[in-house]
Amino acid sequence: LYLKADSQEEKVRLLVALCYFDDPNIIRQALDFVFDTKDVRAQDQTIGFSACSHNVVGRELCWSYLQKNWQTIVDRFG
Repeated sequence: LYLKADSQEEKVRLLVALCYFDDPNIIRQALDFVFDTKDVRAQDQTIGFSACSHNVVGRELCWSYLQKNWQTIVDRFG
């Protein structure tokens, strides 16, 4: 759905919704999608990460993802 959305506002809503699942595997896939594809704009990547971190299940996954990918994130966002 994200890739087929016409408006940027709809893409942001879908990105946030993707991060509210309770399944850790889906959240991991969401984080990978947010950061490892060219389909999500850089300014929207932080929105996806923030949405995942507001999820009780996603909070620990976000912390782990941040630690594991720290240098990549610093290089991308400064």
